[in-house]
Amino acid sequence: LGYVLEDDVKPLSESERALIDLLIDRGSQTAGSLDYNDVKTLYRRGLVYLDVPITAADRVSVPPLKGFVMNRIAGDYFETLLYKVFVSIDEHTTVAELATVLQVECELVKQA
Repeated sequence: LGYVLEDDVKPLSESERALIDLLIDRGSQTAGSLDYNDVKTLYRRGLVYLDVPITAADRVSVPPLKGFVMNRIAGDYFETLLYKVFVSIDEHTTVAELATVLQVECELVKQA
């Protein structure tokens, strides 16, 4: 759940308000257990965000980033790691294998 103001809730439908209340009362929920259209509407309004859990056995594919320029800042370890992940990742390599190739902890690759 993002930062929700009273004015943000006014234009919402009853089911969207109920979803906001659910998230406030019970915390994070699996998106698949919620109404797709309500989640999509709240996401587009910036009221909720999605967290995608990644395991060491997962394979991740990043499409080509056309026109993407990374401003690599000297000394920013995570940005450097993110750059290494972008240039090394492919859809056949697991997150654990990529961590081994990059010689970093698997948890760091999962966060990247």
